[in-house]
Amino acid sequence: ACGNLPDGPMTGPPMTPQTGRPTGAEVFDLGYRHYEGLREGRARARRAIYVNGLRTTLGIGRGTMAKVLAILMFGAAMVPAVIMAVVVSLFEPTADALPSHADYYELVSLVLFLFAAIIGPELLCPDRRDGVIHLYLN
Repeated sequence: ACGNLPDGPMTGPPMTPQTGRPTGAEVFDLGYRHYEGLREGRARARRAIYVNGLRTTLGIGRGTMAKVLAILMFGAAMVPAVIMAVVVSLFEPTADALPSHADYYELVSLVLFLFAAIIGPELLCPDRRDGVIHLYLN
């Protein structure tokens, strides 16, 4: 005997001698119909990909935990700007005491790069698995 095959004759559905296929086969009508709706083109496909990506990124339509990352990153980008605005409005310091626009941009760009590094695989991996973009753009 080889491996885990049974020692006796193999049993299964009876086969037809002409085709070697099972005789008790059934054909099911699953009701497949061709798409008869309006073809909206590539612009609509791009818009659908963008909206789906935005919903995934912001956690729209998902649970609370999916929204936490977007809220934290938004807060990390906005808190320094709010603090600088409050300091300017309350204390009116000299221009040299405040961080410059370049300093703020440097801080926010780090937050945005971190966010992109976290969200990028979330956007690309389902498409690599399902091949949706290829279907949209063909």
